[in-house]
Formats: sequence, C-alpha cells, structure tokens
Amino acid sequence: MPPADRGLSLQSRKSFTVEEPEEFASATLTVRADDGVVVFLNGEEIGRANLPSGALSASTYATAAPSTSQATKTRAFSIPVDLLRQGENVISASTHLNWHATPGVSFDATLVADKAEAARPSCGAQGYLAPTCGALWGAYTTRGANLTSAVTDLESKVGRQFDLTLRYHDFSTHVHQGLFPDADERALGQSRTPVLAWQARVASTNTDIRWADIARGSWDKIIDDAASRLKSYGKPVMIAFDPEFDRLDKGSMADYVAAFKRVHQRFEANGTTNVAWLWVSTGYLGAGNDAKILAGYPGDQYVDWVGFDPYNFFTCNGSRWNSFEQEVAGPHDFLVNSGFGSKPQILMEYGTEFDENDPRASAAWYESIPSVLKKYPNIKALIRFDANSVSSTCNVSIENGSGMLSAFASAGADPWLNTK
Repeated sequence: MPPADRGLSLQSRKSFTVEEPEEFASATLTVRADDGVVVFLNGEEIGRANLPSGALSASTYATAAPSTSQATKTRAFSIPVDLLRQGENVISASTHLNWHATPGVSFDATLVADKAEAARPSCGAQGYLAPTCGALWGAYTTRGANLTSAVTDLESKVGRQFDLTLRYHDFSTHVHQGLFPDADERALGQSRTPVLAWQARVASTNTDIRWADIARGSWDKIIDDAASRLKSYGKPVMIAFDPEFDRLDKGSMADYVAAFKRVHQRFEANGTTNVAWLWVSTGYLGAGNDAKILAGYPGDQYVDWVGFDPYNFFTCNGSRWNSFEQEVAGPHDFLVNSGFGSKPQILMEYGTEFDENDPRASAAWYESIPSVLKKYPNIKALIRFDANSVSSTCNVSIENGSGMLSAFASAGADPWLNTK
C-alpha cells in the first residue's frame, strides 16, 4: 500500500470482567506503543503519550517518532479504581503514526490491579488484664473428678489451655464456697487467670445478703479476710461482685452501688491491688431494664471492666434462634453508647442451645465468634458456661449436639482468641 494511502491510527479494545471492584486499592495500565497512543477505560481517558492535547481523530499525527529502542520501552498509566465497574469493563486505545511512511505500528498493554489489604480490626478498649488486641478465652465447668481436672479435661478435648477459669463464691467461710482462692483455683491459676463471681449470699443456708447490710459494714470481716488472702496470693484475679445484679432482689440499685463501693474500698484499704473489678449485668435491655442497669453503675473509679451474659436460649424459653452476633451486638452497643466505651467488656457467661433441625446453624454459632469479636473489639474476654443442668427442652452445655464441641474448639483456635 502506498504510504499516502496508509491509515494513521490503529484502534484496539479489550473487555474484561470485575466481580467486586471495591476490593481493589490500585490499578496500573502499562503500555508499549509506536508512535503515539491514547488509552481509555470504560470511555474515560486514562492518559496519552506522544499525542497533542485536545480532541483527537483517526487522522491525528503522533507528535514524535521514537527510535526503535525507545519504542520498545513501556509507559505506565495509573487508573482510578472508581472507574472500575462490576461486570464487564472495556479498555480501548488509539495508536497513531508520526508520518504515513512509518513502516509499522505496534501496541501492547498489561493491566495489573492490586487488592486492598483487609482492614485491620480495631483493638478496642484497653484496661487492667485486658489484651491489647483480641480476647481472652475462658470456661466454667465442674464436669470432672475434681474442680481442677474438670478444666484440664475440657482443655484436652478442645486442644488448648483456657486463659480464664470461672468459679462462684459466697460470703461464708466454707472451704470451697467462701475461702477463695481455694486449692483448685491456686493450681489452675499458675497459668490461667481466676475469675471470681462473688455472690452476696450464704450458699449452705440459701440465704441472700442485703446490699444495704454490706454497705453499712456488717460483712467487713468476710471482705477484709478475702482481701488479705488475695493480696497474699499475689497473682492477678478478676472479681465480679454479684454479677447479674439487675435480676437480683437484694435491695435497690442505690444499695447495690453502695455495696459495690464498700467491697472495693475495703480491698483498697488493705492494699490489695491485684484485682480487676468487673461490673456485669444480664444484658437484658427490655421493659426498662436498661435504665435499671445504668442506675447500678458504681462509677469509673470502681470498675475496670463492664460486661453482660448473652445466651441463645431458643427452646429453653421458646424464643427465636439468635446468632452469636445478634446476642452480643445490642448489649455491646448499649454499653459503648452509654459512656462505657473506654472500658473493656467481658461475656462472663455465654452459651447456646442446639437446634436439632439445623445442626449446621448450631455449629456456625461458635464458628462465627472470632469474626464477630473483630467487629466488636471492646469485647476482650468471654467465658463459656458449661451448664450441668440438662433437660429434654433446655441444654446449653458445650457438648449439646453433634459437631458442637469441634466447632467450639475451632473458634478457640483462632489467632484473635490466642493473645498470650
């Protein structure tokens, strides 16, 4: 073909598919063109080289004729990722000659897009005994030859050691019920943190203690002795004074606040500083209970952690099936929005029923825990309550259905729950 009859430009286009454009953080189109080129993505110009500014046509001349060595060099154009569309995308290019007699025209292009790094979850609130990031994994169980083996047997089943072990104590001098830390807690506490639910009652007589009596000093001897034992013990412990206080009938919320402060102050006077103080409600927010919970807050100087006890009771009380996130989201947000966003949160008890009609959903309840905790990073500890009480209509123990133990173990193996 005579040079005068040869076209001055070559039009090229290539389509490609993008499933999730929001996944990409950057994109670069690298081209090799001889002589000049302009490139487009979905009709938007990305860049040009060796071409004049302004409108172009098929007969526009390139502004330079690179040497053979220069023509083989590449040029990179950055692509705004917001130009990427879900589904089909089109790259088009117009390559132009510098003069009719140029012996040949060439064009090649490579598109590379880099995915955005997964957003790192926030590490949430900080506090005494709270991990910087992630959450402590714990359990309450009495299913063993003794209280020590109950925990270690469960650890063998799930393939890891717990960070926290929960026990319940009263205001007595009973060797196990009252005199904490007992021998089992000391043994387990060598490499785990004891969590003590200290209930204002005497278990042997099933007698509740009025909060007002504690506040006026009637139980100071029991409190002072406990403070001295824990000071001598020396290792860190967590104490929740009368957890789920909002469902108890031991006085008004003002009485509870006064009792909590009294206990804390007696420990302070004794110089017992190895205690993280937990303020734990049921987490039930209906029927005005949210206001009741807030009325029972002793004050920031008395509380290190805040918490609640979420359960997916399902058939236990005829309620709907709730996922782990559905159980924790409301109380978590309530605490944050009520001014406790700087306090780490603990699920001092939690659990779920097993749905025989949907075993997969039951296992997924556990399997979702790590990802949910990353969305609610103020939750810094959770303790699975392995209930002994089992009936035909209510069973919230860990091994309450096929696959549940392995799903629980899988959750506990996640790096978010291995902070030590």
